[in-house]
Amino acid sequence: MFKVKERIRKLLAQAADQEGTPEGEVFYRKAFELMARYGLEQSDVPSDPHSKRTTSAEYHFDGSYTDLQARLLLTIANALHCVGVQDVVHRSTRVSAVKVFGLTSHLERVDMLYSILNLNMIAGAYGIVGRKGIRRARRSYMLGFCLAVGQRLADAERKVASEHQPRTLALIDDRTKAKEALDAYLSEQGMRVFTRKSRSELDPAAYGAGAAAGARSDIGQARVSSRRAIAG
Repeated sequence: MFKVKERIRKLLAQAADQEGTPEGEVFYRKAFELMARYGLEQSDVPSDPHSKRTTSAEYHFDGSYTDLQARLLLTIANALHCVGVQDVVHRSTRVSAVKVFGLTSHLERVDMLYSILNLNMIAGAYGIVGRKGIRRARRSYMLGFCLAVGQRLADAERKVASEHQPRTLALIDDRTKAKEALDAYLSEQGMRVFTRKSRSELDPAAYGAGAAAGARSDIGQARVSSRRAIAG
């Protein structure tokens, strides 16, 4: 049985490396055919030891609305048991970079979702026409999108954890490790963290449109039934 589990683990790893491609779907199908044949759940399969290592990922931003792109990234990271800090341009709303800390397995999920959802958010925002100014409308749309995505991810994670009680404690421990890694980084760099409040006014209609788009976005739920993509 050990050899079977190891074979499944390798197939899942190959599938994750080619997520979203036809080849990736083939690897997933083979892995789940084996699990079905031997009556195994994904939780029965040993994970890659590197997936439980705490590390970090850095993202750099340019162009427009960098603060809201950073907000989406941090929203996703927070929902998926990671923590992050952003580097804000002095006397500006611009964000130059974000550094996210967490277990490798969680960071991979953050990166996958962010790369897709950020494009969707920006495309949707640029299609908005606001009565109170285009910039305000776009920013309001993005804010609604971020909050809706964050809420859906958090709800999905809680649902999966509630079905597997030992996982609840494991996820709390995962976040603690991420926070410890962030604290160590800040201490080493001699950096100080502060919270900045937004003073921008919202366009209610654009905000609602963004929230609706976020509520419709694919956060992996279409794949949960077959491979629990949200659970990681």
